[in-house]
Amino acid sequence: MSSALIITIVGIAVGAIVVVVLAKKLMHAMRGSEIAGTSRQELTARWAKIEQLAMQNDEMSGKMALMEADKFFDLALKMMMFSGDTMGERMKVAGYKFPKMQDAWQAHILRNKMVHDAQFSLRPDSARRAVGQYKNALKQMNVL
Repeated sequence: MSSALIITIVGIAVGAIVVVVLAKKLMHAMRGSEIAGTSRQELTARWAKIEQLAMQNDEMSGKMALMEADKFFDLALKMMMFSGDTMGERMKVAGYKFPKMQDAWQAHILRNKMVHDAQFSLRPDSARRAVGQYKNALKQMNVL
């Protein structure tokens, strides 16, 4: 055998191994058991802190909880490799696979109103409802 043929065969074998390893990592991420090297236990603990913040009965805590829930949700979408340049684009793509994405859309719209309207006032019960909407979608996505 010529050295060029051996190099080609080795290159194909290495490429196949890389594809298999990447496919396994992708499938693991799609199951939602690990996001960005974070265990399910760590994700659950982080989410519990967001819910605790939302349970406080003041506007600022509710706003912070909504912002953190929105960031958490977007991270989950990114790590599950949903395409899109914006969170809204990623949510549209994910919506084909996860019907409860509509819940998260309502929460994301509320978050956008809060961020873009200086006069916006967020009631604590609205913040809790929005965090719950994100939680429902995250559960369906098998993140929580």
